Amino acid sequence: MCVKKSLKNLRYIAASLLALLILIADSADAQAAKLTVRVTSGAGVKVFEKTGGEYLQTAHFSPFKEYATTRGGSSGGYDIYKADITSEMFHCEAGGRGSGFLKTAKVDYIEDGGDMTVTIDTEPLDVSKRADNGFRQDDVYFNVNDAQHLVLKKGETFRLIPIRVWQAMEGITQNYFIEPDYHVEVLGNTGAVSAEWAGEPGLEYEKITAVGTGVAVLRVTYDPIFIAGKENRYFNAIEPRNTGVIIVSVVEDGSHNPANIETNIDQREYDTVYFDKAKADHAEYSFKPSANSEAGEISVRVHRPIHAGGAEWGASWSTSVKNPDGFFTVNLYDGRNIVEVGAIGSDFREYHVINAKGIGISAKNLTNAGWKPGSPLKAGDSVEIAFDGIKTPLEKIAAIYNPGFTGTCYVSYKADGGEEVRGSGVQYDLSQNNKVLVTAPVSGVVKLTNGVIFCDHMGDELDSHRTRPGNELIYPNFEAENVKGVYSTMPDLVFGSGADDNGVGGGNVNNSGGSSSGGGGGCDAGAFGIFALAALAFAITRRKA
Repeated sequence: MCVKKSLKNLRYIAASLLALLILIADSADAQAAKLTVRVTSGAGVKVFEKTGGEYLQTAHFSPFKEYATTRGGSSGGYDIYKADITSEMFHCEAGGRGSGFLKTAKVDYIEDGGDMTVTIDTEPLDVSKRADNGFRQDDVYFNVNDAQHLVLKKGETFRLIPIRVWQAMEGITQNYFIEPDYHVEVLGNTGAVSAEWAGEPGLEYEKITAVGTGVAVLRVTYDPIFIAGKENRYFNAIEPRNTGVIIVSVVEDGSHNPANIETNIDQREYDTVYFDKAKADHAEYSFKPSANSEAGEISVRVHRPIHAGGAEWGASWSTSVKNPDGFFTVNLYDGRNIVEVGAIGSDFREYHVINAKGIGISAKNLTNAGWKPGSPLKAGDSVEIAFDGIKTPLEKIAAIYNPGFTGTCYVSYKADGGEEVRGSGVQYDLSQNNKVLVTAPVSGVVKLTNGVIFCDHMGDELDSHRTRPGNELIYPNFEAENVKGVYSTMPDLVFGSGADDNGVGGGNVNNSGGSSSGGGGGCDAGAFGIFALAALAFAITRRKA
């Protein structure tokens, strides 16, 4: 109760401080400065100010104001550009889309003397280059429904907004993010939709236009991006198995599903069906679709993921056979699987994209150091289980979601006796810190079922990322409430049973249990953060200087 009251008081302090800073910003005269940018020859550069009207550019999903630049020659392998800027805080973007160079952004402040020179080194674009980002993911969200199925009427348009998660941020507390370069490919019925990149810098989107009836598939990827600022960070290209998939059905009018076909699939955009990759190359998932009785027999098929190194679109459908109880069981492979549900009496098909991932599982007997998975356990043995490849299910998005606040993200299972077995709560670094500790029962066989991931978040209600990025700006939420959440499906586990044990022959798991860089950052300003107050207070000293 005391902690809750303290947090509430801190929010009031934060809100008051922010209001003070806004007054300071509004009363200050705009600066005028001569900016010189030295950038790797051939990469090109653009200079931006993040708009929003609040100090330190605290508005998110806001358009950028672009400053005019003039080319001033070349010297020593650098091209020289000049710009007159009036904002104290700005950022430069070198390379990027179409240039052949890695998109490299530098966020900076005008120095006290006014004029300044910025140097940006970039390199040729290599989407295969990957860096260890610790707990940060290389995934993507969309402003589409959980099924990732978009139904449009012929002639209708849709603003598809991809959101890289984690966002490519200038600093973990400030949330100044810059989007990578996205790529949208139209597969399947390419005459059904057209797609073009539109919008304005800072608030861009893919304009999807329904030009003809049929079903098309959008495959979405993005390039790497390097952010130079308080903390230099290389953000990878999208992880291949996270490649975004959107199914677009273009229909003649609104009455597109007269058979009332429902997939009844409970998997959301945030959920992942995990499987032990040492035991199988896929997970099994069962669901019971429905349709009007006059629609006839229901049919189900699933397409393997179409990421790089995966299946080609249209070439990897597998038909599922209905079980006696009316359920269908499909095999889900590493990546985003496309499930199609139809009925004999309907031309329309419903689709649902399901995430699946193979993970490594390891176990260590803390009572008997010589024990290995596949060996018997003794009653009372303490077994520590770790997972390699899981992630925080609800990703952090500036001013919308701040997951795991106060350490509420953890793996949970039910033991054979029905009691809960769970890991310690963390915030962002579940991928590195997810150990579960269980005591072997009298039988010596540990069986864990009903595995899920609990993850509370501070911020807006779930699904808000689909409606908020649009025509209105988003500001830090200092009155954010805690929202509880249960996500994903973990594989059933068994240890001490012999050759059927999980972790036999696998489990190279790097899961030390220590804090990772930023992993304990419960103060991140995705919704509310004490460090954000420090950043804002620092801004006051800069302004006064």
